[in-house]
Amino acid sequence: MYQVIGKTPDGKLKVRPIVEIQTPPEMKAEKNDDQLFNYCSNLCNWALHLMALEDTAKEGDITRTIPNLMYAIPFFYSHSRLSKYFIEAIDYILKVEHLLSPLNKMRVLEGSYCNMRGGTGNNVEQDLVQEHSVRNAKTLIKQLGANKTEKAIIRCTGAADITMDIVKNLDSALSMRTQSSRHSKLICEKDIKEVEQTLRQARPFEYTPGRKCIGFDQIKRTPLEKIDKKDMEERIKWTYTRLSWGNTVSQENVVESDDDDDDDDVNNLPDL
Repeated sequence: MYQVIGKTPDGKLKVRPIVEIQTPPEMKAEKNDDQLFNYCSNLCNWALHLMALEDTAKEGDITRTIPNLMYAIPFFYSHSRLSKYFIEAIDYILKVEHLLSPLNKMRVLEGSYCNMRGGTGNNVEQDLVQEHSVRNAKTLIKQLGANKTEKAIIRCTGAADITMDIVKNLDSALSMRTQSSRHSKLICEKDIKEVEQTLRQARPFEYTPGRKCIGFDQIKRTPLEKIDKKDMEERIKWTYTRLSWGNTVSQENVVESDDDDDDDDVNNLPDL
C-alpha cells in the first residue's frame, strides 16, 4: 500500500509506503484521541440544543419549531434506533409540513405553546401543561383511597386543576414553600472560582491527543458522530411511509403542475 504525496519535475508520481496500515484505524483513533475534548464538545452540543429548545418554547416561536425538531431527530436516533421520540418528531413534521391544510397547520403550531401566567417570554409547552394536569388528577385519585368509584373519579378529576390552584394559593398565603427541583440557593463564589481555575488548567477545548476521561471514554466528539447515516435514512423513510398510510395531502397544499406530469397525485408524499 502506497500513498501519493506529489509529483516530480518530470511528471512522475511521488509515493511512500503506508506503514500505519498495520494498525486498525479505529484502534489508532481510540488510542490517540482526546477523550476530555470529546466529552466537553459533546456536552456543549447537548447544552446548546436544549437552550435553543427552551428559548423557542418561552418565546412561543413557531418559526423555529420545525427546524428544532429536524435537528433533534438525529439526537433521538443516536440515543436509540427505536426511540419513540424519534418517531413522534417525524410524525409532527410529516403532518404539519405535508398532510395538514394551511389553517390546521397554523392551529397545530400555535397550539403547541400556551401562556399560563401572562407576560412576554412566559410561554410553556402545551404537552407540559397536559402532563401537569394528569399529575394533579392522579394525585386526587390516590387520595380517594378505597372509594374509587367511577362517579367519584370523574368528579375529582374534573376539578383537579382548580383544586390544585386553591391549594397553591393557600400555601402561598401561609408562606409555605413548595418543593422544587431547581436550586433554591445560588452557587457559592468560592466554588465558581475553583471551577474556573480547574477549567483554565485543563483547557478542555484545546485538542490534546492522548488525554483520558475516566468513565466517558466511549463518548464521541458530537452525538451525531456514531450515527450510521444510511441506516438512519432508511429508518426515516420506513417511519414516514408507515405514518402516511391512509392519509392524503390536503387539496390546499397541492401545487398545480402540467397535465403531462404523472407525479401530481395527491397521495404521493414529497421526500422529507
